[in-house]
Amino acid sequence: MKKDKEKIKELMKYFIAHQIKKGETPKLTPIIYHNIGIKKGSINERIYVFPIFREILGNDYIKNFVSKFENKPIYVTDYDEELSVGGYDFTFTFEFHKMIDDWGTHTMEVFVDIATGGEVTLMTDGETYTFEEMEEEDHEAWGEVEQEINDLIIDILRHELTDYIGINDFSIGSIIYF
Repeated sequence: MKKDKEKIKELMKYFIAHQIKKGETPKLTPIIYHNIGIKKGSINERIYVFPIFREILGNDYIKNFVSKFENKPIYVTDYDEELSVGGYDFTFTFEFHKMIDDWGTHTMEVFVDIATGGEVTLMTDGETYTFEEMEEEDHEAWGEVEQEINDLIIDILRHELTDYIGINDFSIGSIIYF
């Protein structure tokens, strides 16, 4: 498999160099996946594609790319077409905390701040509640809502970052509602 890994690396280098030459931001595209013969979302993506992509780009590139998004407001409703945001409407910012390398799987841990005024419309009663109301009133659905907020933030980070940095696993170290 070492020979295949070297072939994959050379092909990826070629396509990334071509993207850069065209003035594009390096990105894992369907063309790359097709030419290296690996399906997006497969185990081989995690084993070969992501590590090789990160190796080619380097840690400084990844940190610089992520920094473009750090501490900038991200509006959940902007993702309603690409992702299912349900009845959620909130704005958040994130800050890179650290990379966790666990047996070859890289996870990016981030800290998240959610702006005041975030709200959700519950399917159970059709009512809209602010996150502050739910937390203060200890609403019975608050635990589930918190988990869905976490999941939605991770989905958005994957959507924005994975194809550009070769990391699909994100962890939220802390969420602060302010």
